[in-house]
Amino acid sequence: KMEFVRSTNVLKFETSESGLNSVEFVVHGPKGTRVTSVSGYSLSRWNAGAYNATTSSIPVRALFKSSNLDSSVTLHVHTESDTDAAAKTQTLELPRIECVGALRHSGHIGVIKVTNGVELHQQKAVGLARAEPTDISSQLRLNTDRPIMLAYKYLNPKYTLHLSSMSHTAMDTLEAVVDRVHYEVSSENVTY
Repeated sequence: KMEFVRSTNVLKFETSESGLNSVEFVVHGPKGTRVTSVSGYSLSRWNAGAYNATTSSIPVRALFKSSNLDSSVTLHVHTESDTDAAAKTQTLELPRIECVGALRHSGHIGVIKVTNGVELHQQKAVGLARAEPTDISSQLRLNTDRPIMLAYKYLNPKYTLHLSSMSHTAMDTLEAVVDRVHYEVSSENVTY
């Protein structure tokens, strides 16, 4: 049985030119990483190339309807990476995105836990600085209804983030619902 790690990436492209017709970026990740969707305002279409095992990357190109586009565009990129569901403990390498031809590339990462019974810890972080969850832009924070477990910021897209994941077996618990409660209060020798 295979499970996967999902990531949602929000990319904001800005240019001083009169408009953007297309953007290119590369998704770096472990074997089994795939781009599941790309969405954004005025996006005409997108295509992802094949996974390159030598560079551990997937090239992606997004094309826009140029008549509707400004000098700024935001894309939502969704990825999945396979993990071994049978393993109780494993190392997860989170995918990262590098924009082709970008002059400056900085951002934030927020890690949330969707599954109960899984413990996450930072194992390796290179090129990243820890951040407070409140430092992450509201555009990212508001994409989830779950608490942000780990937060990071980066100034260079060539960072590395590995997390250790430990699965715990779900235990049956006794559940009870209180239908009625009867309270009896007695007082003796009390002066009011």
